[in-house]
Amino acid sequence: RVVVFEDVKNMKVVRNKATEGKVSASLVSPRLLCHSLPLLIAIEKSIQSREIGKMITRTIFTEVLYNLSFTKNITESLKTFGVKEDETTCLAVLFNDPEEEESTREAKMNDLKGMVEYSNLITGGENDANLEEKETERKRKTERERRRERNRKRKTEDRSRVTACENI
Repeated sequence: RVVVFEDVKNMKVVRNKATEGKVSASLVSPRLLCHSLPLLIAIEKSIQSREIGKMITRTIFTEVLYNLSFTKNITESLKTFGVKEDETTCLAVLFNDPEEEESTREAKMNDLKGMVEYSNLITGGENDANLEEKETERKRKTERERRRERNRKRKTEDRSRVTACENI
């Protein structure tokens, strides 16, 4: 889930809490993002890295900032794409565990909303259930494509063996 907080009055406090690990979200500065696609790619790459156990940073939240950056220097990535103390707008990326209760997900969001002093909150148009359904369907589709590719390779190998036997 990605939400935008506008007119934040206590960014320094929020940023410090994020640095201490007390915020269950990645706080991204929107000033360098001209489109949502790089953010979505960074989020997906972070999720994939976590799933295969190959994260570069310690948390999924900093992994998003790292994956937004062109540099492989973690500190520079965090400085460049993390929120600054004097900013008034930030993007918060919250990750939901599929096994989490809906109440836990809402509690994370409410904790963040309670911590940030803002005047406007912008959320995505789709709810989490729709996003989870889309993610599940994407995984099924990917698995079907992998099976088809394996079957194509097997058929090609079988044809090669038959041809080799015929030539003997």
